[in-house]
Amino acid sequence: MDPARAARLRRTLDSIINGKNPLIPNKNSLFIEAICSQNDRVSCLNSLIASKVGLDSVQAAMRFDLTPDFLNSSSAQLLKLKDIGSGSFLDAVIAKIVDPLIFWDAFRQAFTSGLLENSARIRFAWLLHHLVSLPIPQSTIYRTQATGVLDTLLASSENPIRTYGQKIKHILETCSVGTVVAGDPGPGGRHDNDFENFREIAILPTADEITSTKRPFYRHSATVEADDESTRFATHIDNQFRLLREDMLYEMKEELQIAFGKKRGYHRGMTLKQLVLQDPHFGRDTRRVTWGMTFKCSDDLPLLQWKKEKNRKKYLSENKNFFRHQSMGCLMVDEEIVAFPTLNRDEDLLAKKPPVIVLQIEGEAAVSRTLLRLKTGHNIKLIQIDAAVFAYEPILKSLQQMNTLQLSRELMLWSPKLSVDSLPLHRALEMLVDTLRYKPTTDIKHLIKTQRSIKLDKSQAASFLSGITQSVSLIQGPPGTGKSFIGSLIGKALHDFTQQTILVVCYTNHALDDILTGFLDIGIPESSIVRLGSKSTSRTEPLSLQKQKSTFKRGKAGWALMDTAKASAEIYCQDFEKRFKTYISSNISNKDMMEYLEFEQEKFYIAFKVPRASDGSIFVGKKGKAVDDFYLLREWGAGRGARIFRDHPFVQQAADVWSLPPRSRKEYMDSWTNAIYQEQIDGTYRIAAAYNTCQDKLTGYWAEKDTEILRSKRIIGCTTTAAAKYSDNIQAAEPNILLVEEAGEILESHVLTSLAPQTSQLILIGDHKYVLVMFTVLLSLNLSGLGNFVLRSISMNLPWKKRRDTILICPFLNASSSKAIRMLNSPSNIACVPKYLPLSEN
Repeated sequence: MDPARAARLRRTLDSIINGKNPLIPNKNSLFIEAICSQNDRVSCLNSLIASKVGLDSVQAAMRFDLTPDFLNSSSAQLLKLKDIGSGSFLDAVIAKIVDPLIFWDAFRQAFTSGLLENSARIRFAWLLHHLVSLPIPQSTIYRTQATGVLDTLLASSENPIRTYGQKIKHILETCSVGTVVAGDPGPGGRHDNDFENFREIAILPTADEITSTKRPFYRHSATVEADDESTRFATHIDNQFRLLREDMLYEMKEELQIAFGKKRGYHRGMTLKQLVLQDPHFGRDTRRVTWGMTFKCSDDLPLLQWKKEKNRKKYLSENKNFFRHQSMGCLMVDEEIVAFPTLNRDEDLLAKKPPVIVLQIEGEAAVSRTLLRLKTGHNIKLIQIDAAVFAYEPILKSLQQMNTLQLSRELMLWSPKLSVDSLPLHRALEMLVDTLRYKPTTDIKHLIKTQRSIKLDKSQAASFLSGITQSVSLIQGPPGTGKSFIGSLIGKALHDFTQQTILVVCYTNHALDDILTGFLDIGIPESSIVRLGSKSTSRTEPLSLQKQKSTFKRGKAGWALMDTAKASAEIYCQDFEKRFKTYISSNISNKDMMEYLEFEQEKFYIAFKVPRASDGSIFVGKKGKAVDDFYLLREWGAGRGARIFRDHPFVQQAADVWSLPPRSRKEYMDSWTNAIYQEQIDGTYRIAAAYNTCQDKLTGYWAEKDTEILRSKRIIGCTTTAAAKYSDNIQAAEPNILLVEEAGEILESHVLTSLAPQTSQLILIGDHKYVLVMFTVLLSLNLSGLGNFVLRSISMNLPWKKRRDTILICPFLNASSSKAIRMLNSPSNIACVPKYLPLSEN
């Protein structure tokens, strides 16, 4: 570009984003050209976001001109910003461009009408893929629209467009509603938290759900495997979610039965009675948290009642398991279950005398029911539930947000006719592979660059080769056969001879520390490894995320996004506090009731509307008192007749209304009162949800430092729970390889949620002694599903490597693993599945 023009464009850009000159319609193309002409696009994006008017100017520039000429030139040029990668900055720009839908609707219409040129069609395909990849509910409208253009994308003569089309198709298939066998009762309608689309199900149960006696919905694994290939991913993820969630509910129900005395056992939690609702809770002004409600206890907490005021806070700080943070409770009003909140452990409030507790409630149905019952009820009680919900919740949330399933061909569509994909190898790795294939027992010390001699036997060599050459590999063997060592060796080879990032997940912290120690012992430097999670050994403690040095610096754009989120959160916070106080302190007036009836119950509104005399005279009732606008409503509500209006035509026409008995009238009045309260609650909940969305954004922004550390490492180690908890950070680090230790103990849902969009290789290493199935529910209820990839992979005849020619069998069934798995899916063959399914050598 001519230097003089580049300088003018730079001055134009600076004058607009610095607020000196507003963007006008005839300058929009120059503004976009100025953005795209910058050599450092990341810095330019930073400046746009940091500016108070930068993003608004981008939004306006994309809306001033919606002609095909503009869409093919300037707009397509701006959408080249995709080349800078991904992240919160790009998300912020795209959100401004497509919301509201003015530009997007015009862009989509131009594509469907064939008015876009090749480069613009590619930008459209990329943008649509970006939009359908967003989490629910942001992506809902775009996924619906994508179905209308998918065939056009897939039929394109341009390879990039077809590639995006295939990615979009995979997302739509993965996010579709699971298939139900014809004739079987499908999902939805059992209670207020049972939906056809599992992504709409609240993770924590509602009161209606926990007391429901109807059998929950599941599919047999045979049903999933027989499903059409186009919907099998969606059906499988749906089933995994429902099965894992029911396991969580089982623990909760069992604990509640003990607490209510319906089952023998010891209830380990506390029961707090006569709680008093106080205020909404958002944390301190300097550190906001997810919204909640505060309740004052009528009595002191047992372990605090004899402690002096100055020692109460100290005790709480030193005993974190007392009234544990994020533990669960059962909230009851007038002995009726209304919600299952989590405890936000605010030590300053707990240390008060009497203590004040903070309860957080998720889900629209649960919040609505709670607020309604708190308004109309009296006796508030909380029962602590000692169930490990924290171990389930991140996995379940990750399943709901899954929109792709990597390695789906191998994991879901495998058949013996297919072959496992071979991976491209580095030249040095090729030499190692060729050497072991020619002579498996060769000392590979110099090839793998270790300090000590390494000689493998044939089965070890075969396991190692499958781990570094196949897209999916399963390594199995009894204790002492070197599985963990093979895992360390595979990690060493992939670390030294590739540039790929490895995500290592284990079921327990102990196993994670073992394999990370193995990596260190074999020569992988500490600087290449990071460990997520708080528990560690002295050897792996230096690997923890908290111990890593960071060079991360938040720029102006980053602070601008945070300031925007904070400002929005404060607005929502203040609005919610006003609405909440008004709702709690107010009562439904006759005016409120008549306004509701005017819009929602016209028949009753007409029956209660006091007429006005045409001559201006006033109607008077008993003792000559003037009749007001609510006279008829009061008389009807009190069970009386229309009195002075009983002969009026409008009353006689509403005879069915006035003939209702007092009990029916009370039921109507109660239902209208609840409906009006519900309208207030709905508005209040929307504000609370918007506030929480801002807090989630802020949490993500604060986590950018951790993401930067993960991106700088070659090996990320964590438990399966941590993998789900830190899923956003891990996915931002773009791991290419997933290595699973203790694969036989890990539920399949945990492995699914550990697969990142960039994962191209999966290595499963497991013990043959037992496989964790973890279903504590009766198969006589027709519940079935495979616990993990180890069992299902073998049942699918997926090629796998075993140590010393062992065969997996179920001793008590006396059948090979494949047959045993099929038997487990038939309720007629077995009554229930134990937590640990023992397996042994034949």
